[in-house]
Amino acid sequence: MKALIIASLMALPGLALADHSAAPRGPDFVAATAPRPAFDRSLAASPGNAPIGPLELVMFGFDQTSLDPAAVSQLDVLAKWMKHHPDQNLVIEGHTDRIGSAEYNESLGARRAVSVRAHLESWGIGSDRIIVATFGERGAHHEENSNDRRVVIFASSKDRQALAHDVLENTRAEAVAWTDRGTKLSIEK
Repeated sequence: MKALIIASLMALPGLALADHSAAPRGPDFVAATAPRPAFDRSLAASPGNAPIGPLELVMFGFDQTSLDPAAVSQLDVLAKWMKHHPDQNLVIEGHTDRIGSAEYNESLGARRAVSVRAHLESWGIGSDRIIVATFGERGAHHEENSNDRRVVIFASSKDRQALAHDVLENTRAEAVAWTDRGTKLSIEK
């Protein structure tokens, strides 16, 4: 019966059903070992102006910087993805809710991002491939919202220094930090 309905719909003038099986897929953090069809990387990785897939959210408890088992599993998958994509850099954004002072929240957001970076580095992901952006409560909801207690992670093939500058200039980040051949660098607004 379904085949008859689909065939009838396709026979209508001007109506074509999309073939989603042929659409190219961009990289994602969970399909690190699966073979991929060819795709345009410029459509999949962020230019640094905003997070674009692949994207990962790591959630934290109130006033917490430690990774729970779900976060560890997420980051393990991400680390495997990074090993298969050596041309990609990561931006790790540390966010908080509005509870507490702005200074404390900026520090908490940075510590959350550094916690994520440390876990990825434990997998052998080089610090030269990671940019930490501190948001603190910038961008948080006006009312308390547990979804603001997070780290946002996205990948980009852009040069680290240019990416760091783009993140700082085009987002609400308060500061960004990265390393270049072992030298620690940072800029603030």
